[in-house]
Amino acid sequence: TFPAREVSQDTVLKFQVALSRFEQLECPVRHYFSKGLYLREIFMPKGAFVVGKLHATEHPNIISCGNCSVWTAIDGMQRIQAPYTWISKPGVKKALYIHEDTIWTTCHVTDKTDLDELERELIIEQPTDGGFSPEEADAMAMALSNEVRSLLQLEYLV
Repeated sequence: TFPAREVSQDTVLKFQVALSRFEQLECPVRHYFSKGLYLREIFMPKGAFVVGKLHATEHPNIISCGNCSVWTAIDGMQRIQAPYTWISKPGVKKALYIHEDTIWTTCHVTDKTDLDELERELIIEQPTDGGFSPEEADAMAMALSNEVRSLLQLEYLV
């Protein structure tokens, strides 16, 4: 963890809005179900920036392969190397930089199997534009480009 770089939930949301101004990457997701359990596995390629959804529940996270930097308001900035497992608290939104191809799985206690129902149960909805105007989002995207260049030069992110 790198507490010197404080991260707020607002910062992560601004990061998401800024990223939305760039070409979007589709990351393949696989869904697994067993009695009372839902696992969501996502593959994220090297070099990608990803912002996760705001989760409503406490749940395990498993990185089974790969290496990424994770920013959250609770934990600040962390560099995580697989294999790694931890518990996320409710209300946490994560911003990621993927250093190596990464497979990340979240595990959720539920009997639901319908993906729309799962989304309503597990995710806290947020406006996709963060309440910012297109001009503000463009300005954030430009600032993000510059900030990312400097962040990636830091020793713990290279």
